[in-house]
Amino acid sequence: MPAVNDIDVRARKRAAQARRLAAPVDAARAKPQRTAKRPRKAAIPPVLRRVAFMLLVAALAGGTGFAGYFAWRQGGAVIGSIGAAISGWPQFAGMTVQDISVEGRRLVSKEAVMAALDVHRGDSLLKFDPRAARAKLESIEWVESAIVERRLPDTIYVKLKERAAVALWQRDNDFVLIDRQGRLVRTVDPNYYGYLPLIAGTGAPEKITALSLLLQEVPEIGKRVRAAVWVGQRRWNITLDNLVQVMLPEEDAAAALKTLAELDRKQQLLSRDLAVIDMRLPDRLVVRPNTPVNPPATAKDDKPNSAPGRKPAGGPVAGKTT
Repeated sequence: MPAVNDIDVRARKRAAQARRLAAPVDAARAKPQRTAKRPRKAAIPPVLRRVAFMLLVAALAGGTGFAGYFAWRQGGAVIGSIGAAISGWPQFAGMTVQDISVEGRRLVSKEAVMAALDVHRGDSLLKFDPRAARAKLESIEWVESAIVERRLPDTIYVKLKERAAVALWQRDNDFVLIDRQGRLVRTVDPNYYGYLPLIAGTGAPEKITALSLLLQEVPEIGKRVRAAVWVGQRRWNITLDNLVQVMLPEEDAAAALKTLAELDRKQQLLSRDLAVIDMRLPDRLVVRPNTPVNPPATAKDDKPNSAPGRKPAGGPVAGKTT
């Protein structure tokens, strides 16, 4: 009789056999299946890759250029018509030149201004070039500076600053206008500019500024000057409004004018019938009276100063000055 604790040997054998049969299936489930390896592609050398890239870029550039050329050939007429329409837009919009306003013009002729602007009524306002017009205006001899503007919708505005003429320079038989800087403006008819002082002598225009400063220093004499001659490129001879000629010294002409003004205040020197006042000597003043024109000859008195209506010249002004 078997013992109670005895183990069933047959049951143990059947369980072991079942475990052996199930082991391959579990192992197959636990381990992933391996796939077949793909064959590797052959690597492309870097040089070939560069060459291929350059060929691709060249092909794209050539295609783009051909497309642009084709578009230009086919669309040139269309583009031209569009450009013409755009350029003609201001006329359709009413932005054409209808008025030209000019300020500051006194001596410059209207014809010279219009020639410099080179614009006509009905022209496109936007096509007008203010900078080019300004350069042409400032090339006119009388114009010192100019401002040119386009003012919408139809006006061109011009403002001129003309040169200030201060004297007439007599050059041989011509008379030339001189501005403050001594620049020659142009040859003119002196009958139209009689209000300007007359200067003469070689190099006189270059000395006009110095002469103006000299006359401003003694205004009571300077305002009476009507003409001045630059003598020997060294000194001035001035002619006053009463036709008295004053010969100024080479050195310190301002002091000589001050002396002349003082003598006139004290002795009414410039009110006398004199032709020349010579102030070239530093310590004395010499005067020369007017001589009568064709004085009548008489048997009783043939002195030139005894003509009717004329007083004898002379007096305390001759000799040393105080």
